[in-house]
Amino acid sequence: MSTIVYVMDLGLDKVFWYKWDPLQRSLSNVTTPNYVEVASGSGPRHMVLAKSKRGRVAHVLCEMGSFVSTFEVKSKTGALGAEISRVPTLPAPPLDDCVFNKAAEIVLAPGGGAVWVSNRGFSAGSNTICLLEMDAVSGALTAAKTCVSSGGTFPRGVALATGETQDYLLVGGQDSENIATFVVEKGSNQLKLAQNLTGVVTPVTFA
Repeated sequence: MSTIVYVMDLGLDKVFWYKWDPLQRSLSNVTTPNYVEVASGSGPRHMVLAKSKRGRVAHVLCEMGSFVSTFEVKSKTGALGAEISRVPTLPAPPLDDCVFNKAAEIVLAPGGGAVWVSNRGFSAGSNTICLLEMDAVSGALTAAKTCVSSGGTFPRGVALATGETQDYLLVGGQDSENIATFVVEKGSNQLKLAQNLTGVVTPVTFA
């Protein structure tokens, strides 16, 4: 049984895909071409897969452009197809291009009907975690309506910790050297700060 592996290339502004053969322990092209291009200079960084009524979709977080591009996923090959939506990671993107904001992480919310994205930088909406809702039919994302403070500065790594009765979102503040723990409200996926652990030197990712 083969698995499709997706690779974000921030420098080339492309998302590549390969077929992984566990028996041969090798990668190979599954389609030609084996990539899709995102907007020039947008810098794809992370991706999550979700399911809509029309099929699977891929939400690609673009760091430099501070937006999420959503693509259809071909059912037979796993290749990325047409771009379904492109929405900013901030409710109101900075009017001045010189104001620094970069998207860092994207996490699929419980149930798969939304994603969280982290914003780090110096704009009015930076250092936040924003919730982007997904249309159940098309898989398209809608612009962020709900954002909360990340609990620190330069939120980099974000991870979902699931439990039997409660889910939590962990956010690493790279510059503030802290890990903020948020309770995830069931159904709405709203976040409420529960704990802020300080003294964690430069947290940038979770495993």
